[in-house]
Amino acid sequence: MTHVKTFPDPTEITSVLRSLSPRQREVLSMAAGGLTTTEIGERLSLPTARVNAYLKAAWGRLGGGLARTAGDRSLREGGTSEIGRLRAEFGLPQERFARLVGASPRTVARWEAAGSKVVPEAAAADRLSFLADVRDLGTATFGVDGFRRFVASRQPLLEGRRVIDVLEGEHRHEVLDLLHGIAGGGPA
Repeated sequence: MTHVKTFPDPTEITSVLRSLSPRQREVLSMAAGGLTTTEIGERLSLPTARVNAYLKAAWGRLGGGLARTAGDRSLREGGTSEIGRLRAEFGLPQERFARLVGASPRTVARWEAAGSKVVPEAAAADRLSFLADVRDLGTATFGVDGFRRFVASRQPLLEGRRVIDVLEGEHRHEVLDLLHGIAGGGPA
């Protein structure tokens, strides 16, 4: 079997890089320069877990954008272990999680039951990837239980709105921006 590697258009790479937060770009740049996560953490006065969360989120966006460009379905594939675990880590019932990903509760149930055979449509896959980024940074910052409390909380920097409500709306990226601020030592 011959494997052909396709490369994305350079303008798409630039677009994905611009979508990263300044801290993600900084951490990614340091890692590309050969620093370990411990060394990056020391230079930026960050715990290693936060450095890892920034790297994972950055690679998720880079890998996600580039994999979709190259026609790789791996990010769109999930399973009970991934989609169900993501829903559980948010502490949400299927109905509420379905609203977050723009699917019906029956579709979410089908994804969870189908295991690794599930292939969500591109829009739902993008939302699942985004929610995984929020979860990764949130759990690295607050821990699993603290993240669930954060998701249910009202945040002054979100104009007093509950995080879960913002995640359902058009301004869901504000939650990731807030998490980056908190993880970077900004106000909670």
